[in-house]
Amino acid sequence: MALNMTSLAIKTLIEFIESDRTIEEASKHITLELYKEFECNKIKDLINNVTTYVNIVSSYYNEILSKRKYVSNTYIMTIKTPLLVHTHNPYMPINIGLSWHPIFNLPYIPSTTIKGVLNRYLLDEKDLIILDSFPVSCKFRLIVPQVITPHYVNEFSEHKINPTPLIFPAIAPGVGFNLTIFSKKKIEKENINKALFYGLGAKTSIGYGVVEI
Repeated sequence: MALNMTSLAIKTLIEFIESDRTIEEASKHITLELYKEFECNKIKDLINNVTTYVNIVSSYYNEILSKRKYVSNTYIMTIKTPLLVHTHNPYMPINIGLSWHPIFNLPYIPSTTIKGVLNRYLLDEKDLIILDSFPVSCKFRLIVPQVITPHYVNEFSEHKINPTPLIFPAIAPGVGFNLTIFSKKKIEKENINKALFYGLGAKTSIGYGVVEI
């Protein structure tokens, strides 16, 4: 059975606070545990469970919305570069977290994140209904550690700074997410890729969040 991320985060924070260790150390510990425990071959049941859920919900929406002349656009969205979504997540209370579903125990991409990007570029599509996206395929690992080194936190003198590397989790390249969009007319795959060209989530300006369907 896969490690429960929320339990891991709470347990780690309590232990680290009681022993006067820093949030940066807690972030590193949580990230490396997720990297180790969420290998794809260890989370097949989680992936299967959420895939079943996705199929049931998509079918339900399709049945209801087809009566209102909506069509279903269903694709697999593949992560090309590490993905960061909802970095200030209450279920993962570390410096830089991930959007993590407390029931399915998996990262996910909220529908609002996707809709914000699509609405910006698909200007002729005003009535989009988008479902949350969950990982439905996984090649090697679900989570990949990332590192940034903030230099100027409380000190701005070059000779006095003491940079502390910050290790945080991101969704690994190669993971496939369901992408389900209901619209008044069919949206071509090429148009969705154009809308997603600049990426999803945080830090897209430095190469994070590149996806493709």
